Amino acid sequence: MAYKFNISKGEEILLKIASVGAALLGVVAVYSFYKNNIWKPKVNVKSVDFSNGVANLEINDKPFVLKGDSSYLIAYDWGIKFGYTLKSDGRRVYDRIEILKRNMVQKVVREAGEVSFTGFDEKTFWNDAFEGGKGGLVAVQRPFTGSNNK
Repeated sequence: MAYKFNISKGEEILLKIASVGAALLGVVAVYSFYKNNIWKPKVNVKSVDFSNGVANLEINDKPFVLKGDSSYLIAYDWGIKFGYTLKSDGRRVYDRIEILKRNMVQKVVREAGEVSFTGFDEKTFWNDAFEGGKGGLVAVQRPFTGSNNK
């Protein structure tokens, strides 16, 4: 036996509005869950000066300058800051760039001793490939005379 409900026009409109609102709230909840728990920001380090505490970054394809002791919110629950080590005399020495999630370190992007590939020219390619970016190998142009003697 099916029940027949008597719904007025006003109640019908309110039910439609409530159902659309519930659907939108569900979509917003799923999007918020994705951005806060699954999605991760893309951070590309362009240049870093650890001694002065300044870094030029690209976060989600947008330029960004990271400075000093500040912790920056970059997207949703994600942040970024310089990590530091306290010396015995009380000084802070910046030695890494950290990605934070809810103000806890999630990943270290770059450390002070770490050298990355510096570009696509012949000199930096060979330096990075054979010397680890230390710059020990330098290409020198000399004309070939047909002899192995220098």
